[in-house]
Amino acid sequence: MLPIFSAPFAFFGLLAIPALAGIYWLRSRSKPLVVSSLMLWMNEREDRGGGRQVKRSPFPLSFFIEALAVILLCCAFAQPTVPTSSTRLPLVIVLDDSFSMLAGSPTAQSKALAVVEAEIEKGGFRTVRFVLAGATPVTTDLENWKAAWKCGAATANLAEAVSFAFALEANKCRVLVVTDHAPPAEMAKEFEASALEWRAYGVPHPNFAFVTAARSNGIDGKDRVLLEIANLSAEAGTTTLVVGGGAPRLVAGGGAGQSLRLEPKEVRRLTYAVPSKETLLAILSPDALALDDSVTLLPLDARPVRVALSIGNEPTRVLFEKALVATENVRLDAAAPELVITDNPAAESPTGWTMIVRNEAAGSSYVGPFVLNRTHPLTEGLALTGTVWGAGSTPESGTPIVLAGNTPLVTDLERPDGRHLVTFRFKPDLSTLQNTPNFPILLANLVAWRGGTAPGARPINARLGMEIAVNLPPNVSEIEVKSPEGQTRKLAGPGGRATVNADKIGVYELRAGPETYRVAVNALAKDESDLSTANGGRWGNWAKSVALEREYTPIGWLFLVAALGVLAYHAWRISNNR
Repeated sequence: MLPIFSAPFAFFGLLAIPALAGIYWLRSRSKPLVVSSLMLWMNEREDRGGGRQVKRSPFPLSFFIEALAVILLCCAFAQPTVPTSSTRLPLVIVLDDSFSMLAGSPTAQSKALAVVEAEIEKGGFRTVRFVLAGATPVTTDLENWKAAWKCGAATANLAEAVSFAFALEANKCRVLVVTDHAPPAEMAKEFEASALEWRAYGVPHPNFAFVTAARSNGIDGKDRVLLEIANLSAEAGTTTLVVGGGAPRLVAGGGAGQSLRLEPKEVRRLTYAVPSKETLLAILSPDALALDDSVTLLPLDARPVRVALSIGNEPTRVLFEKALVATENVRLDAAAPELVITDNPAAESPTGWTMIVRNEAAGSSYVGPFVLNRTHPLTEGLALTGTVWGAGSTPESGTPIVLAGNTPLVTDLERPDGRHLVTFRFKPDLSTLQNTPNFPILLANLVAWRGGTAPGARPINARLGMEIAVNLPPNVSEIEVKSPEGQTRKLAGPGGRATVNADKIGVYELRAGPETYRVAVNALAKDESDLSTANGGRWGNWAKSVALEREYTPIGWLFLVAALGVLAYHAWRISNNR
């Protein structure tokens, strides 16, 4: 196990050895001496220790002792360190789990895979752990990291994953990041102050991608579909779009292709009308990244909300009826209603939700300022500026949703069994509310809120990485999730509600008791589909980081002690020769 020298410039001190050799080589010179006779010096040997000519002679032992002392001192000042098993740090590898890692051929994932395997085989670490960097970091171990690294996330929060990796080992570890792009500028200090290395294996590619795909209920039995296609390249390009109903027919070649030429970074918006019960599939020409070249939009859940309208005042009842019919998701049915709208406080539904329309005898016209609880579903899209709202001023129970000053106009009271009692204080003769879009918007929000609690999965067409909320049928406490890859797992649904993470692209099947719900998940992530910013390179150096001090033990003191011992022996020899 060879030492590593932290200050190798100290070896310049070895230049003293040639100087020392020159001193010994030319250590003395002799001068001519005139004498009267050489008779007594006839058998005299020539002194080879002096003279004007350089004589080749063996170096004395003192030269080698002094040279050894110089070598030991240089080694000590070079700060040698050796790795030891007791101070060897663990390694945490952060893997970019976003789908842009699958672009190109070979992919950035395949190139990074070989590097990670080589780093593991090299060894030298106490332990090796892995962090998958998606929207949130997830850990995995040395045995399962290859199977877990799917590269299917809609984003990679690498900054959070790096912080998480250091926290796993209390900042006493090395961290290796493998990705397809350069590190952000704000992380530059991390490479100087910590044991972090960033290795990128991305290559820029032109890419066309779906960035938006939405479906909404229409009229005449047809839904409205919105598609947005982006050219995420530095140059203009052309792609072919195929749109049709039903995946099998399109895959087999059905549907007419539409050629689209887009300028650099251009986003093209297209709209279609499709039959309400037909699945839509849209496909782009193959390019560097296949995951964002197709979208699937399933038919929406068109089951209407059953509403019982029971208002004694005829003009007021007509106002509510028109607004409810305009929502296109209501069936006015008194049998087993899910929502009851009434002006009789005693007519609260024992099983469904209830809206009490309170038309008090005494009231005032309020022009604001109106205070709205924007976290509540009923206030979405409301804009009451300039609206006149007539209502009474008696106290109301429940959470205020809309207030005029300190007077509650709309309140929400949740019962212990989950039912909601909404109180709507409204005097049409003192109001202009019914003449503005806010009136049908408020009722549409109520219907959508009630419909959102019915059994089923929402949203039906989701983006990759979203959470799918599943309301379970009565007496069902778990669901079986079948992923697009055919794998199944069961999830508990406490309180009649479960959440499924849409972490794979394709169609999910969710079985809840006798019901089966289907959800389509599409890769609609513009930033992740933009391959023009992909990059390759290496940032950071473990050998220059402060972690080196933790992993290696200094042994310079051994060389210093040895040098002092050699010099002490040399001094002893000199004193004895005297």
